[in-house]
Amino acid sequence: MASAEKPEKTKFKPQGGEQRLIEALLAGQPCIFPNEGEFKDPDKDRTLRGDILGQILRSEILSGEKKPVPLPREVNIYGAIITGTLDMADTDTGLTLQIRNSRFDTLLDFTRAKLALLDLEHSDLVGAKMSFIKLESHLWLDDIHNTGEINLASAEIGGQQSCNSSKRECQLENPKGKAINAQGAKIAESVFLHGARIDGMADFNSAEIGGQFSAVSTPEHQTVFHNPKDRAINAQGAKI
Repeated sequence: MASAEKPEKTKFKPQGGEQRLIEALLAGQPCIFPNEGEFKDPDKDRTLRGDILGQILRSEILSGEKKPVPLPREVNIYGAIITGTLDMADTDTGLTLQIRNSRFDTLLDFTRAKLALLDLEHSDLVGAKMSFIKLESHLWLDDIHNTGEINLASAEIGGQQSCNSSKRECQLENPKGKAINAQGAKIAESVFLHGARIDGMADFNSAEIGGQFSAVSTPEHQTVFHNPKDRAINAQGAKI
């Protein structure tokens, strides 16, 4: 049987904040953009193209003549604007991937991806495809603002799934459909929705949760499940 072809390594001309990211990765340090994630639109200095970011995270971009950009075990990006699709579907990087206080203008795709941990805390999203994702530990979605569906159908999460409100209200908005779809997901530890506002269905049909399902309000934020046209929560067949 012929072996699968290795992805072709490409060289590229950095744009926006991509050179800053490359330099941080080469130094094994977090890539932190200025202004603490308070976006100025347009802000080219903090912009990363989604397809280029994906190629970097898949080790398909060269930093020199022969070697791809080296990736530390933990990739930490803070305060970026990601334009275009970040496609990590069917990848097995084993990364602890943190993209926090950032803004995505297009749907994320982590379908069947394998990582150690995924942290999108305090980021703005327009939906995420994460069905069949496999995480060794946690999925952090605290303080996110998301419009569209977060699809975690049949996901395997080795730790917690957290959608808490702390610095700001965590908002999951998809009023015409499912705000979070965790049908058949296996979550080894607990699911936390403390102070979150969910507009649309929170679907945990047939999910297996090894810890608790906790959706209490906080002193700063009330937990709200709002779906006037259908069920707000579907936990039919769930095991907690």
